[in-house]
Amino acid sequence: MDLKQLNYFLCLAREGNMTRAARQLNIVQPALSMQIAKLEKTFGKKLFDRAAHGVSLTAAGEPPRLKARSQRRPPRSRQNIRKSSF
Repeated sequence: MDLKQLNYFLCLAREGNMTRAARQLNIVQPALSMQIAKLEKTFGKKLFDRAAHGVSLTAAGEPPRLKARSQRRPPRSRQNIRKSSF
């Protein structure tokens, strides 16, 4: 999963709607759909259930979402580490 796919995946999971997620990402909806399809092919699993009025993560989509969210968090600075150590 590259950084672009990571952002697309997380935005779609958060928004729950292809059109809203595409708008948020400043891309067209077919481009988002294509990237999600590539991602699902890479994982070999369906990551989203699609319905007429939105999408939702499947059980197979939850672990990649958690991993992707943890990878996007900025590293803690030394100052924050020191403060939390005391």
